Formats: sequence, C-alpha cells, structure tokens
Amino acid sequence: MSGADLSSTEQWNEIGWQLIVGGFLYFVFFTAAVIVDFSKAMKAFEERTSFTIRFNKSLWWLRTDVSHIFLALLNTLFCAFFIVRTYEREFTVGMRVVEGIGSIVFLIIAILEFVGSYFRLSYVLEYHTILNLIAIASAYYTLSTDFYLGFGFLRSVLALKHTKDIALLDKVAGGCGKLLLSVALLLLTVVVYVFLFASAIFITENLGDPEGIHYNPEEWSIYNSFYFMIVTMSTVGYGDFFATTLLGRLLMMFCIAIGIVIFAAKTGELFEIVRSDQLGHGRFRNPDYSSFVVVVGNVTGEILELILDQLLHPDRLLRVNSRGTRIVALLPTEKKFLELKSHFSNEVKLKNAKYLHFFVGNPLEPGNLDRVQIKNSSAVYILSPEAKHGAEINDLRQMFTAVAIRRHLKEIEATNRNSRKIPIKLNVSQRRFWQEYQHPLLTDPNAEVDVVSYDKMMMSLLASSALAPGFTTFLLNLITQIGEEDLQARPEDKPWMRSYLNGAANEMYIIKPHAQLYQQEFWDLHNTFMSRGALLLGYPPTR
Repeated sequence: MSGADLSSTEQWNEIGWQLIVGGFLYFVFFTAAVIVDFSKAMKAFEERTSFTIRFNKSLWWLRTDVSHIFLALLNTLFCAFFIVRTYEREFTVGMRVVEGIGSIVFLIIAILEFVGSYFRLSYVLEYHTILNLIAIASAYYTLSTDFYLGFGFLRSVLALKHTKDIALLDKVAGGCGKLLLSVALLLLTVVVYVFLFASAIFITENLGDPEGIHYNPEEWSIYNSFYFMIVTMSTVGYGDFFATTLLGRLLMMFCIAIGIVIFAAKTGELFEIVRSDQLGHGRFRNPDYSSFVVVVGNVTGEILELILDQLLHPDRLLRVNSRGTRIVALLPTEKKFLELKSHFSNEVKLKNAKYLHFFVGNPLEPGNLDRVQIKNSSAVYILSPEAKHGAEINDLRQMFTAVAIRRHLKEIEATNRNSRKIPIKLNVSQRRFWQEYQHPLLTDPNAEVDVVSYDKMMMSLLASSALAPGFTTFLLNLITQIGEEDLQARPEDKPWMRSYLNGAANEMYIIKPHAQLYQQEFWDLHNTFMSRGALLLGYPPTR
C-alpha cells in the first residue's frame, strides 16, 4: 500500500505505528542501559575483566574519518530516498535493498556503540541515539508495509553530526581557511533544520487532519514545503503558501518560534566567527607559497622591525633569490594583537606590514601550531618572555615552549616521511640552567635546536673585546690614577704603560655623523673609514 488509497486517519495510524515501533526499540535500549549500568553483578564483571575498556578500544575504526564519511553519505542517501518517495510513493527494488542493508548497518553500529559506551544510559539519552533508533524502526516498518512516508528525514541530523566529526575537514581548512569552513558548516546546519521542518510540514499538510477537518485539497510537494519553510523561518513571509490543517498550523507556530531562534543564533555565530578571525583566531593562509618563519614568545614591534630589516635586506633577497620572507607571530593575548596592529599602522611601517601576520594562541597547544602552519615554516624563533619573573622561571617557560613545538614537529615527521626538519632557535638567560634541565626531545641529534644564552653571549663579547686594540687603554683610563711619578717614567720601565700607549690610538668613539652619511650604504661607509685608519662598527639606520 503506497498510501494514496488510504484515508487521512489511516495514514496517520501508519505514522503512529512507526512511532510506537521506534519507541519500543528505544525502550529496549533504555532498559538494557539501566540494567547494565546499575547492576552490581555487571559492575563486578566489568571490574574483573575491564570488558568495556577493551571493547571500546576495539571500536577505533568507528572513530576514523573513513567511517564518518561513509555514515554521513549513507545518512544523506536515506534523506534522498525520502525525497524521492514523496513524488514516486513507491519503493523500487534498489531502494529496498539499500534501505534494508543500510538499516541493518545502522542497527549493528548502534548496538556496538551501546556495548562500548562507558556509561550506557548517557549514550541512550543522547539526541542522535534517539533519532537513529526512530529512523531505524521507521525504515523497517515502511519496508514491510510499503507505506511511502516515514521518518527518514531525521537522518539529516545524523549526517550533519558525522560531517562535523570528520577531522580531515580541519586539515582541508588549511587551504581555504577556518572562516570559510565555519561558514559552510553553519549553512549546512541551517539547511538541515529547514529540511527537518519542511519534511514535517509536508507530512502534516499531505496527510491532513485525522478527522478530515480543514483538509488542504491542494497537495503540497516537498519543493513547496522547502520554499515555504525558508520564507517562514527567515521571517520574510510572502503569504503565497500557508498551512490550512489544524496540525499544520500548530506545527507552524512551533517552527516559526524555533526558526527565529535558530536564524538569530546562527547569524550571531557567523558574526562572532568573522570577528574572531579579525582578532587573530583564524588560520594562516599562504597563497603565494612564499617562505615564512614563526615567532612566539615576547613579540614586540621593535623586535619585529629588526627581524624584518634582516629578512628584507636587498643583499639577502638577491642572495637567496627570494621575494621576501614573511613573519607569522603567535601572540599570547588579543591585547598584544591590537598593539602590534596599531604599531604597524603608520605609513612608514605599513609598506612592510604585508609581510607580517598576527595570530592569537598558546604555543603549547598543537591546534594553535597547526593554525600558523608551523610544519611549512622555514624556522621557529622562541623569544624570551617579559622580565616579570626570575631568570629561571623565564628559562623554564622557554624550555616548555621548545619541548611542545619539538614534540609537535616530531609527530609530523613521523606521519609524513617527506616532511623536512624545521630548526628551532631560542634564547635563555642562563646556559647553566638549560644544561641542567635538558630534555630528550631537545638534545636529540636529529633535532635542530639552537640555544643562545645571554650570559655566555656577554662573556664572549667581553673576551673578544679584551683582545681588541684600545681595550687596555680604555680599561686603564677607568681604573688607573696616574701621578707625577708615572708621567716621568719611561714606557719600557712600566709594562702597563706600553700597553696603554700602544692602544691609545685605537680607542672606540661615538661620533655624530653628517646628514649625508645616511644616504650611503654601510659597506661604502666602512671602506671610507678604513681608508682613513678607522674601523666602522655600526651606524644608526635613520637620523
């Protein structure tokens, strides 16, 4: 019986029987959950054998992307069958086979998930379990009675759930961006709600009231139901279609109330996603595939300017044949994000701002490292945190950050053989602390981790400067008091005086350069000073 030869009351009886069968199936699962979860004998068996833990681990294949994609497509196929039957009102042989096998698959998976749940009652009370059991019971009932209307449209919610569980979507979002993925999922959610309400209004308007009162003689199609629900839920309301049955009008009051809430909530979520992306919570996109470095830690505008000057220096660009290296900074707070945005907003600094990309997140979380595409970076720089705490605490934070980044990169290297090793460069205050608290991930010979310590660097500079001519003279000028006896003595009689006189012409001076010097390159100035017997160590880039 396709349903066309049944009266309105008889068709509603068919819908009611489907709900009864679905309720009975749900009651079986609910009763089993109560018995298993609250039975002392079952608890003792579980404690003795750890059955649930071992069985849950054996269901790893149900949590894979392949399983989620398959179940999402199968649920979508059932929704397509529902739409086809609203027009054909009969089952083809292919539809019978697919729905029969598919329903068996859904029932087996439901049983496996039930057995593998740590708390079965919680699993039974979840919305997707309820919808799944009702849809399973409805499918078996319609297959056995040939009644064309069922609850297959409920599978749209299950298809949406499995789609959101696909972890691969986050990786695909690396190319299109988290914003676009979030918008797509929001639109898909709205489509699912529209489909649910459109299917419900289709059933009520086509079956009519059980008593035949206010029956709509003009039969609604599923297309008209879609159109009607979109117009109604978006609060446009053209009025060319309207419910005429009592049940249809009651359902419409519910749909309008829910629809307004859904559209308002989803619109708010969309604006929040856009706002979040603008405040650094998005994902780094590298459309021209240029090289970039990731910078974490105490990132300031001055430090970024110094790094940019080095990365964008004409000599370097010519040597590496590059269009410029980008800097991707992972910042701790939105406040720091806004500060750096403001720092690089003036016209002078804006020309290099296109090479800067700011994001907000904790580098200890792997998800934030994926957002900045750390696996494709040229290097990672870990800057020392602000000096709010002691040197050891700051160094400990540096080590935690380096370990987290190195662990994440090692996981990438293990899963992708073609991945390249990414060097990590960080600075610490005390070399001794770093040597005492070494971590295997950082001391691994395959890990390219370069550590620069302030104390060792300062001692190296001091030792190097002591070998430079003029250092002895400079030091003696500070600590030596020369009297009349020293002035009358001969240099060969006092060794320190010979060193003093030898270095007197090689002291370091700070001079105020002429304005024209700023127009010359450092190398040209260096040669000019060398020709006059002086060594130019450095000069400010601007006046």
